[in-house]
Amino acid sequence: MSAQPLPGLLHIPAYITSHAVIDINSRNISEANLTSGRIHRINCSGNQQLAIANNAFLQNVVIVTNCRTSFGNGARMENAILATSHIGDKSINGPNGVQIGRNDNCGTGGGAQLITMGSMDFASGLKVFGGQLLARNNILFTADGGGIQGASFVAGNAVQGTSNMSMEGCGGRGMEGNFREMYARLVQ
Repeated sequence: MSAQPLPGLLHIPAYITSHAVIDINSRNISEANLTSGRIHRINCSGNQQLAIANNAFLQNVVIVTNCRTSFGNGARMENAILATSHIGDKSINGPNGVQIGRNDNCGTGGGAQLITMGSMDFASGLKVFGGQLLARNNILFTADGGGIQGASFVAGNAVQGTSNMSMEGCGGRGMEGNFREMYARLVQ
């Protein structure tokens, strides 16, 4: 691992205590690989992908990567950002029970953001609490999306979910860490 500044970084959340970036060579990540309060960069080449371990708890970190990223079952993010420049159909994906943000009934803090230049695809049990999913292409999630409270999904194409979902608004509360941009979109 090495630490150096990340050029062009415009938004650094308050939970990041050092702007020096830690380069990580491993593509298999759990909380043990990450330093709280820091920005981490993980690069992939060819068909390599970044794998977030089952039940990993990513907190108070930023991960910047070019990798296709797969969350393991039960992985959680709180006060965290994962941003990838990967452009594939499943550039961020997860099988079951991935949780983005803290389940705190719309409380302040604890939110998390996923950002991709491609698409996101989550299987059953996606949970989002005060979180934001931003995709240049699609955001897809399937059955049992129960536990979506205070979420922002923005996609260049489709946002699509299937059966057994429960969603609640928070009236803007608990969303203070989300990225904001003025834009207009026409809908047919």
